[in-house]
Amino acid sequence: MGKSGKTILIINPPSPESFQANRDFMGGFGATNAKGVTRVPSLAAAYVTGALKHEGFDADMIDLAVENDPERIVDSIGKPPLIGLHCGTATFKDDLRFADRVKQKTGAFIFMFGPQVSVTPEYAKAHSSLDAVICGEPEFASVDLAKLIIAGESDLSDIKGLWWCKDGIVKNPPRPFEKDLDRIPFPYRNAKYTDRYFYRDGETPFITILASRGCPYDCVYCPYPVSQGTKFRARTPQNVIDELLYEKKRVDYKMVLFRDPVFSFNRERTIELCRLLKENVSVMWRCETACLNVDNELLDIMKASGCIGINFGIETGSPSLIGRYAKKTGGLDRIKSVFAHCRKIGMGTIGFFMVGLPGETRKTMRETLKFAIEIDPAEVNFTTATPFPGTALNKMMRETGKITGDEFEDFRIYGCVTGVQDMKPEEVRSELIKMYLAFYLRPQRLITEISKNPIHFLKKSFSMLFLLMKR
Repeated sequence: MGKSGKTILIINPPSPESFQANRDFMGGFGATNAKGVTRVPSLAAAYVTGALKHEGFDADMIDLAVENDPERIVDSIGKPPLIGLHCGTATFKDDLRFADRVKQKTGAFIFMFGPQVSVTPEYAKAHSSLDAVICGEPEFASVDLAKLIIAGESDLSDIKGLWWCKDGIVKNPPRPFEKDLDRIPFPYRNAKYTDRYFYRDGETPFITILASRGCPYDCVYCPYPVSQGTKFRARTPQNVIDELLYEKKRVDYKMVLFRDPVFSFNRERTIELCRLLKENVSVMWRCETACLNVDNELLDIMKASGCIGINFGIETGSPSLIGRYAKKTGGLDRIKSVFAHCRKIGMGTIGFFMVGLPGETRKTMRETLKFAIEIDPAEVNFTTATPFPGTALNKMMRETGKITGDEFEDFRIYGCVTGVQDMKPEEVRSELIKMYLAFYLRPQRLITEISKNPIHFLKKSFSMLFLLMKR
């Protein structure tokens, strides 16, 4: 049974009604998508479970976000001594209520982790019966906590990054970001859920992997610098390959989705990783990166090693806004060049755009739509600028009185919290629908979508309409 004699449980809480919680998105702050379109695992929960198992604890991970009857599962978990919960932003209040239910049912020591609780620990402690929260990267703090709780210790003051209860809230010193990512044990992926995750049709089963952490660009709206810091920290390429080969023995995955904030930030390391992927793994993969960090030669190398798609954060097509908010793109001309070469070599692209950044107007929104049509990515994603807690955008919105700080359920990336000049929130959502329609209902584009993958196109279309029309 391991060190504890009883199973330590790490839980990804249930999805809210009508939505699919993908807490791994947005740097771990999470996103809520329409059900049945995209469903990805919680790497944070997998990493915590893997770290505990590596230390000899009997630990297991339960993903209630993909369970059809999560209440039945909760009723069956018994009386574990320690339970950890991964939280998201849009689901934060639901996650705290869930923590209270689990506490009442099991009597376990309950702790919560994730970027959201890391930046709002006071709120979590004030609105729940949590015994502790982990601020910062949770892997090693979880291990330290498990050692003491299983041993029956009550003094948790030596655990860096932990806020806990002892005659009030005790705020331990912060835990620095881990410099050597190779030290972190591989995440534990519960094979039970392998077939329940999906990203794109024809690419399941798949796994997600984090080969680096941190984003140096520190954009005002971006949650990655908050959750992972602004220093690019990378695992060695061989360590990444070792994880992929280890996992291949457990799951015959067809695709690997890299969850790095900026996959190709270090060019030479990217080339070496691509070489090892091609020689040792030979599987299709996707990633996210910035236009500033790719060139034609590197794109060719990535394609040859199995890369079938890249997510690019473009954010805006407005000449007046891109220099202020999206320097990581290298500018409009650089974006055009990158997308043109991707199209030439058959590399799939997803273009992420947002509306509602400070200074946004009807004119700049039209410029964004026009630019999206010009570069014509394989997929487009129009969302609203979301002021995730801890970001500079959140601070700006609070200082101007546009948010008070606890509108977590509104941070669904398809609502409108920040606003657009002279436009009400409902007008912005209506405009987003028009942007999607204008992009996808062009005659040639529509023919391409229907002939390529009509089922995926219809599913994505209905999901976007659902998300934009539902508050």
